[in-house]
Amino acid sequence: MLEVVVADAVAYGARSQGITLTLLKGLRHPGFRMTLCWRIASAMASRGVPLLPQFLRQVILHLFSCDLSLNAHLAGGVRFPHPVGVVIGDATEVGSQTTLMQHCTLGGNFGQIFEGRQTPRLGAQVFVGPGAVVVGPVDVPSGTRIGANRVVASTGDSTRNAR
Repeated sequence: MLEVVVADAVAYGARSQGITLTLLKGLRHPGFRMTLCWRIASAMASRGVPLLPQFLRQVILHLFSCDLSLNAHLAGGVRFPHPVGVVIGDATEVGSQTTLMQHCTLGGNFGQIFEGRQTPRLGAQVFVGPGAVVVGPVDVPSGTRIGANRVVASTGDSTRNAR
């Protein structure tokens, strides 16, 4: 888990000679603080720790107005430049070095199932613009840019540079 947290700190521009200094520099950014809190809660939940993971999830909800499922999978280096109003649903997969802007939603589409899943899977280096919504079992390829307020509800909608 330490490697993933360091990758998160580096994604916010915190590059230093040592791990400790890199993490301290990362803590200056609210997006890194939110991601770190979520990673701790998610790790505890996956190990069966009672109550504390849900408490941390509520802390994230109240401090950042973000609802991040503890069952989602965020790869290392995911960035939240403006961590406000982001919603990530159960089993959603977000690739490394992906940027999620404010008020974007990634989640299920009420029963639509593809390959046994109901939630989106984002590749690496995807940019999701402010207010964008990605719902259902959508595969978003690496390098895709989803513009502001765009709704992606099928894999065909998530072509490169969707605007």
